[in-house]
Amino acid sequence: MNSRLLAHYTLFLGSLFALCFGKASFAQIVVQPMIISETSAPGTVILTSLKLQNMMLGQNRMSLTAIDLARNAQGQWTPIDPNSKTTPSNLDLSPSCRDWIQIDSAKRDSILLEPKTTSDVDVTITIPSKAKGTYWAAIKCKLIPNSDTDVTIRYEFIVPVILAITEKTLATQITQPTKHFSVYPITHELQAAPGKSIETSVYLDNLLKEGTQQVVVETIDLLTDANGQWVPIRSDKMAFNHLEVLNETSCRDWISLADQQNAQITVPAQEKRSVDVTITIPPNKQGLFYSALKVTLLSDHKVAVDPDYEFIVPIMVNVKQATTQHHAQQKTPTFATISSTKPLIVLQDAGSRDPYHTFHGETTIALHSNETLDITASAMAGSTAGGKWTAKVTPKTISNQAEVTLSLDGTDVHIRKLLGPRPQKVAHVAKVTVTLIPHRGN
Repeated sequence: MNSRLLAHYTLFLGSLFALCFGKASFAQIVVQPMIISETSAPGTVILTSLKLQNMMLGQNRMSLTAIDLARNAQGQWTPIDPNSKTTPSNLDLSPSCRDWIQIDSAKRDSILLEPKTTSDVDVTITIPSKAKGTYWAAIKCKLIPNSDTDVTIRYEFIVPVILAITEKTLATQITQPTKHFSVYPITHELQAAPGKSIETSVYLDNLLKEGTQQVVVETIDLLTDANGQWVPIRSDKMAFNHLEVLNETSCRDWISLADQQNAQITVPAQEKRSVDVTITIPPNKQGLFYSALKVTLLSDHKVAVDPDYEFIVPIMVNVKQATTQHHAQQKTPTFATISSTKPLIVLQDAGSRDPYHTFHGETTIALHSNETLDITASAMAGSTAGGKWTAKVTPKTISNQAEVTLSLDGTDVHIRKLLGPRPQKVAHVAKVTVTLIPHRGN
């Protein structure tokens, strides 16, 4: 039989089991999910994906197209061919979100599905800032028929895309992270004689009207760079590389925080907690020694990216024989305060060369201090989506009151790894740390 017959099937909401007659071949294709239903806010970007699975022993090809989806008077869905010049008058095409849907350009026209394999296709839905209400469209996943069969069966999966656009989405109903917290004194300059002890305290002040804040305090080593600025020692490797200098200048081993070392401290709203510090000076030491306390204000992880904040509190001890005062000498209490923060919202970077795996976000942090502060930021992947994340702040040095911009960039981020039968509503894609440390000199 040389003539070829064509059968055309359209499927909603299900996986495909197909028989191709004439060659006695067997094919099974699975598309998941078979409906995309999202609630989101105007001006946001929805990242999702379709999973195409080839269960047969031979190759298959598929193509994906965004199409309009109409409803008839009975409320039933009808796919509309984008190349069609006319639309039946009894169908309602509006409101359509077809133009908001972007399918991975590398895969949409032709996806080769090898035997017994699965391919993920990234889908981005960009919602206009003025959108409101319910919108719909669909993604047509077409199985491209093999050309060598006598009877060709063409299958199309129609995946409805239904979007409810409202100002109040699940994400905005979650209490956004707000930081209003102060640490003082932010610098300790102490004097004592060899063999004596000094007692001082660091105060942790939760300025929020509601909500507790969690803090961890630990001792760390401290060095100075070529410009005389403080450099916190964050790892054993870094300490080993500067071991000779630390042996001459460090007073970390002299410091005791009793049971508060590395303990998580809960500070209720409108209350403060003190961390008592005892410094015991060996009898054979003289000169200037320094270390620091690292006070980490922990994130509450209610949104995808909620930074930790580190206050580096230098402790400088001038050991002199003639010193008789064994207590802290503070002229004016120095402080560093996070006055407010805004959510760091990370979105797909549509202007990049690889928009499906590149993300960017910015937020502002209001700071207040009677010392000049150096501000730094760091970032690392915080989920199975992985990626290379970098964070930076502008400006890097502030005095008195200032608003700092924190920006976060991620490349090679595979958000689809977070998708599955039960996708995460809030995925902590990156761990960001903002560090505040007193500036030395002018």
